[in-house]
Amino acid sequence: MRKVTRSLPAPRSLDKASVPRTKKVKGGAAPAAPAVPPTPTNELDRAKKHFLAALPTSGKRPAFPFKAYKADDVRTQLFKDFHDKCAYCESRYAPTSPVDIEHFRPKGRVKNTKGDGYWWLAMAWDNLLPACIECNRHRRHPTPTPPTRAGKTAKRLGLDERKGVFTSSNVLTTGKQDAFPITGRRLAALTYNYQAEGALLLDPCRDEPDQHLHFHIDPTAPLGLVLPKATRTRTTLAHLTPVPDSKTVPAIRKHAASIQASERGAVSIQTYGLNRLQLVRERTRVLRRLEFYEQLLIETAGIIQDLHAPTANRDARKRSERAITGLQKMQAMVASQIRELAHESAPYSVMVKAWAEDFRRRAALMPAMGP
Repeated sequence: MRKVTRSLPAPRSLDKASVPRTKKVKGGAAPAAPAVPPTPTNELDRAKKHFLAALPTSGKRPAFPFKAYKADDVRTQLFKDFHDKCAYCESRYAPTSPVDIEHFRPKGRVKNTKGDGYWWLAMAWDNLLPACIECNRHRRHPTPTPPTRAGKTAKRLGLDERKGVFTSSNVLTTGKQDAFPITGRRLAALTYNYQAEGALLLDPCRDEPDQHLHFHIDPTAPLGLVLPKATRTRTTLAHLTPVPDSKTVPAIRKHAASIQASERGAVSIQTYGLNRLQLVRERTRVLRRLEFYEQLLIETAGIIQDLHAPTANRDARKRSERAITGLQKMQAMVASQIRELAHESAPYSVMVKAWAEDFRRRAALMPAMGP
């Protein structure tokens, strides 16, 4: 998940849905007071009338036809802000897969609560995100489990590429859908004090995801996992926090607290399904590509170092200089490829950035790479 700055102003369709319309009057005179209450003129007004009315005798309120958030200009602006990627997992939208315009705070019912959802935010620009269907809808996914110990040896977590599975996993139901767990008191209708709710899910536009999420980087065994960030120690695979479907958000929080990891990170990872099998496989492919680039940089650096060795033969020195120039061009091309993978528009760019920072630390210790 990457921090994204939402563009302003909001799409026009949303402004029209929530800003009261006024009629122009010739000569600047004030309009006459209506003889009867005016008909609601925009979507928010109509939603107020619908949701603030008394419940029908059936006790069940009919669904409200929200439309503003589905407008083309809303979709276009969201796709531009998020570089055609899912707001939660950073995957590019597949040409054949639908993309949900997701309400961070659900507009309809909210899981494990009674009453209406956040209907007054259905057309709020700061509540809309583009989400892939795997992050946003309930689905069953193989999800990795922490390494287990047998005697004094630990079972190593990884991907069995031949079978296409994790070496240790459970099948869990993930996907946000109507979930919105909080630690505080849920907002009353038409109020906007978001911070007081204590949202447990990370919002890529309001929060700093890198304070709660940590990508697992291990050059010896690339595996594209994201972990809840440790609060006091170094983050390791032991900080994986999947819990069975029968457990609840409090169980995830309790487990995260017991291993001193970010509770919001742990809840977000499991709710959005950020370690589902197919997603981890895609991230791992990117990590393996980066490891290939790393080996190219290291090998070319070693050859350049050898070619810099002094020689009395003038022709040999010229050949060495030409070879060094060619190798340096190759290094520049590899570095350019890495920068492209780390660009904010690329899939999994936050993981690539984490890999690059780790590589810089390791490269500083390699004699051939220099300071």
